[in-house]
Amino acid sequence: MVKIRKKVKLSAPVLAAFLLLLFAVACNFAGSEYDEYAEQGATAQETSPPDDTPHENENNDDTITDETYSPMPDDVEKYDTGSQDDNAEDYTPQEELQIFEPIIITEYMRLTIDNIAALHGAVGVQVAIIQNGEIIGTHEFGYATRGSVPMRDDTKIRVASLTKPVLAMLAVRLHEQELIDIDADIGDYWGITVRNPNYPDIPITIRHLMTHTSSIRAFEFPFQSSESAHRNQIQAGNFFKEQRPGEINSWYYNNFAYCFLGVTLEIATGETVNAMASRFFFEPLGIDAAFGSGSISDTDNLATLYRSNGNIARSVQALRETIGSNYPGQSGLQFTGGLTISASDYAKLMAALIGGGEVGEVRILSAESAELLKSSQGTVLGEQWQGITSMFNHSPALRWWTNMLGQEELFWHTGGAFGVAALTAFNPISGNGVIVVTTGANLERLDNYIHVICAEIAEVVLKQGDGGAAS
Repeated sequence: MVKIRKKVKLSAPVLAAFLLLLFAVACNFAGSEYDEYAEQGATAQETSPPDDTPHENENNDDTITDETYSPMPDDVEKYDTGSQDDNAEDYTPQEELQIFEPIIITEYMRLTIDNIAALHGAVGVQVAIIQNGEIIGTHEFGYATRGSVPMRDDTKIRVASLTKPVLAMLAVRLHEQELIDIDADIGDYWGITVRNPNYPDIPITIRHLMTHTSSIRAFEFPFQSSESAHRNQIQAGNFFKEQRPGEINSWYYNNFAYCFLGVTLEIATGETVNAMASRFFFEPLGIDAAFGSGSISDTDNLATLYRSNGNIARSVQALRETIGSNYPGQSGLQFTGGLTISASDYAKLMAALIGGGEVGEVRILSAESAELLKSSQGTVLGEQWQGITSMFNHSPALRWWTNMLGQEELFWHTGGAFGVAALTAFNPISGNGVIVVTTGANLERLDNYIHVICAEIAEVVLKQGDGGAAS
């Protein structure tokens, strides 16, 4: 792996760029980080529920979209009833990765990333870079705890909804092991009937939970997150919306469904998600990570979470106290966004998806499971939230679309809560990818809901590899 902190002799152009960076940092701390406009902007972003950035405050966790939310007005045909939209081809698995120009991690790239981070007011940033399915380097900016602890490549950050692809990976690994069946009626695991009363003949499945098509209500936070609470909710009624389960026109982003998914995996297997993820993924790959920040091995290595107005969203002490239960069925809140991990370790998991389930000489998924996680479950033709629209194919773990971030094809998922803005993205043609995790930056998003800071950094990295660049 390329080491990022090394002494270099700066050329005149690089020195000029560095001086520009210092000026940008000075402007940022002198003005926008603490001014009233920026604080109001941060509040507006953080108290509204777009995509995976739910309502946040000092005392809650990743929360839920408005249960009355629908992606488009009822009088508009919202989705393609088939599996694909005419405007985009389906993702086709590559038999082998094509060779593109190598990504060269230059000092200019590092300074450019630092400049982007400073201009967006980030307190800390981690970047991990994947080339042709292999992790080739990392870059860090700023602080894990402002003014005292520098951000390092092994600092652990709560990555919000980047949790969801990893939980989906675990579900498919359990399916591969025949410990569960992702297409079986989840009522079989719960021992009670779990059916939408509007569609009593259609079973609700783990695949539906992974793909946000279960028709389960997106309950508001604070929602119940234990096995017993879920049983009471199911039996009390009002657990489902009117959408037909399992169809793409029933898609709506649902944090609660991932809480319910994690609890379902635990009661189906009799083990905790943390125990299973450690056995199947984290220990084989040498990863220190956990669902629940206080459950990682080195809790002295946690990053403070900052909001874009400069306030602390979660202190290190508060994160240490967020511990996943040792008993199955008790830690549902951690499965919506509680995964705590470094960008470099997260890159190992994504490299496995790129590499057909294998990273280096370690296999954590079968090739079939890796492709299942990337397989299209249908095309969402429009998502409207705060007037922003997007289009994508949804897979069990990620989203896929064409001509994004300068790439001909791109898989991605975003994360955002408690001031964190995060992105995992990779081009399946080249095998090049990037993971970006930031704290304290402004939370402005593009119309595909990728945070602008993450998109700008990702483009800087991915364009270096010429990975199927869009025309």
